[in-house]
Amino acid sequence: MTVTELQKNPVNYTQISVLADDILKNVVERESEAGGKLGDLDSYEIEGGETKSEVLQNLAEFQFSCVLYNAALENACSELGARMSAMDSSSRNA
Repeated sequence: MTVTELQKNPVNYTQISVLADDILKNVVERESEAGGKLGDLDSYEIEGGETKSEVLQNLAEFQFSCVLYNAALENACSELGARMSAMDSSSRNA
């Protein structure tokens, strides 16, 4: 999925979630090839059924997709604002 594909339809969270999954898969693959680790998740205390690394990994992925969604919405809003401003200027000059 590319940015131009995202701009063809109104932005929704599902599209951004798919994009975030693709990005995170690439990051994980590159980190594993380099022998690195995505972060030290064992330094936090979490109680529950899942392990703390699973919870923090899910939370980090959700936060990343929310940040991408926010960026896509800001991009769409600024594009519409620029179009409105351009149309207003052209109407005044005509």
